Amino acid sequence: MEEKSNKIAIIVRNPSFDNLLFAINYASVSVASGLSTNMLFVGWAAEKLVDGKLNVVDVPLGYEGRKSWFEKRLKETGYNEIYKMLKEVKETGNLKIYICSSTSKIWEIPEKELAPEVDGVIGLTQFLLEEVMKAKKCIVL
Repeated sequence: MEEKSNKIAIIVRNPSFDNLLFAINYASVSVASGLSTNMLFVGWAAEKLVDGKLNVVDVPLGYEGRKSWFEKRLKETGYNEIYKMLKEVKETGNLKIYICSSTSKIWEIPEKELAPEVDGVIGLTQFLLEEVMKAKKCIVL
């Protein structure tokens, strides 16, 4: 059996702020551990990569009454600017960020509107064959 490379693949599909926070934290830990990390944002999560939307705090359905508390806790703990966190991980050079091409079409997300940290639009098949199949682990959030 072929040995897997020193890569991690992360597929992000849930667009809630807490999920994106965890996805970026996983990427940060992976990169800090010396692993090349590739993230694919699909569905509603990809829309969060439109420039300026990543720091918008939203909460899952049923938790709206806790949004003010959550925003306060994020600020107190320093986790309120996940775009800044993503930029810092990206600056290491060991993180690649993509959005799914079919998501881009369905959600009408022009590449020019994506945050500058996004490496591009990629097909799901290409990501699966080139990144997931070569990765030690794949995390889906």
